[in-house]
Amino acid sequence: SGSASAAACGFAGPAQQVAGVRLDPEQLANAKTIVATTGGTGMSARAALVAVATAMQESGLRNLDHGDRASLGLFQQRASWGPADRRLDPVATTVLFLQALAAVPHWELLPITVASDQVQDSAFPSAVSRWESLATPLVSMYWPADIGSSTPPAMSGIAPSPIAAPVANCPGRGGEGTDGGGLP
Repeated sequence: SGSASAAACGFAGPAQQVAGVRLDPEQLANAKTIVATTGGTGMSARAALVAVATAMQESGLRNLDHGDRASLGLFQQRASWGPADRRLDPVATTVLFLQALAAVPHWELLPITVASDQVQDSAFPSAVSRWESLATPLVSMYWPADIGSSTPPAMSGIAPSPIAAPVANCPGRGGEGTDGGGLP
């Protein structure tokens, strides 16, 4: 039914396979939020790549209200990062992550595992690398077009994203003259 298919859609579109990983609407919406927030801060697509891969490792791109040692949110940040409401707000928690990333000397030149670990101080610092192949098409797909190019500079030379247009299969969520923006 129409309501069943609408329920399966988030503001980033229906569940789909990305780089061999099935992502549900919540995960896609969180990836889109991370990428759009990164673009909005003026940081590079590489920062979005580090952030999306890190969030996938830390929370599975889910905004968790629980975690190890009171860690919360997409990046599983501890209380020292700020109040719970900021750590549970996808935009605010992304900004917290990006501010910490920007403070890492020469982070742009570091492998994503090292850049991520400099921010997260992970017990498994190399684990983020397994999500780079997923983060790359997500950043390419969701990078804000109004930043000068529909393809982020750090992503140029990468094959087109293997994921479909995010809102094409969601009734009332883009296509057919609607903008697809905003939360459901």
